[in-house]
Amino acid sequence: MKCTQKFKSLYDYYSGTKIRLRYKGLYISIHDTPNILHMKDGDVIECEYIMSPMKIVIRDQNDTEIWFKIERTRRLKVMFHHYAQLVRYPVDKFVFTFNGKQLHMNDSAQTIGLEDESVIYCRSPFPAAAA
Repeated sequence: MKCTQKFKSLYDYYSGTKIRLRYKGLYISIHDTPNILHMKDGDVIECEYIMSPMKIVIRDQNDTEIWFKIERTRRLKVMFHHYAQLVRYPVDKFVFTFNGKQLHMNDSAQTIGLEDESVIYCRSPFPAAAA
């Protein structure tokens, strides 16, 4: 990269992937150049991948579906609590499963292998809980 070339060209190169570049802890703008940042040969630029939210569906025993957008690393308890609020039952009355395995509050989409548009099944002792 030339000293006068804007970092926009590097961002454009990775256009299919959301990234953020950092130099000495500061984020690099598309308008920055190595000269503006007082960089020299051998300096290291950190690249941080930004993962976009994923869409997850919670389906109850009545086949009612509620869709959520969540970050891959966020704990599922946030989504479970929102679900419980929407259906107006305490969250501890539900059992959430994915691929036949019970999910836990501290699980995240990433740790259990959820992908975009995965389905989490919800069981409740109340037949009309999510109707």
